[in-house]
Amino acid sequence: MNKQNLVIIHSFPSNSLLLQGLYTFLSDFFTVYPIDLPGFISQKKRLKKISFEGYVNHIQKELNTLSLDSYILGGVSFGFSVVNGCQVDDRCKGFLALAPFINRHYIRDDTYSYDFLKKLLRFVTTLRLHKPVYHARYFKRFLHKQAPPKHVRLMQENIDPYTFFETAKMLIKYRKEPVFHNKPYVLVINEEDTTISAPKTIKLFEKLDNVLIVKTTSEHHPGEISKEYFKQHIKPSDIMQLVHFLESQSSLANC
Repeated sequence: MNKQNLVIIHSFPSNSLLLQGLYTFLSDFFTVYPIDLPGFISQKKRLKKISFEGYVNHIQKELNTLSLDSYILGGVSFGFSVVNGCQVDDRCKGFLALAPFINRHYIRDDTYSYDFLKKLLRFVTTLRLHKPVYHARYFKRFLHKQAPPKHVRLMQENIDPYTFFETAKMLIKYRKEPVFHNKPYVLVINEEDTTISAPKTIKLFEKLDNVLIVKTTSEHHPGEISKEYFKQHIKPSDIMQLVHFLESQSSLANC
């Protein structure tokens, strides 16, 4: 059986290096084509102006470079909003939304933490302190509370400081509602996700005409991003259902 092509975009703040375990897991079921966004990996220069439109335009260009006859577009968290903003044609057979970030209103947090984060990002970006703050010892300690030291090291070695803070500022202000395509969608989500509002996200996707919802126990920011981790937290039967759903929808579209 031929595998479908899966073009996938990483979450914030990560890249194909940090998500290699997830991509290796998915490669058992798809031919995976990871795309890194500008500024998120050392080989790609940052955008001059950070915006969703800039990231979407980058993905559109990368899709043309790949020259695939058919593909699924996938996105992890913030990466889903980027790929869902792309203009697609008949080559795109569907979308894979992995714990998707929709907009600010779908994030779980309290008012105090949100206000504090907004003030911090305004301070850093207004005074253009991106680089010194990013590499400061106290900020590194803060990151270690959110992710293991190995992840933090890879982030700081690869993700451009300007890109990190300007994208974070963009995300906490982002309120645009998604415009879904007339394509099949697969939502992969943990009902107990501590970062996004899973009930609200599931309710949004349930309104779509052609959707499959796969529920997992994978954390939004797992401490271990390995193939073994995802094998433990996504049931084999569920991943096969996902694959068959996308294959069947692709077959129907070709009839």
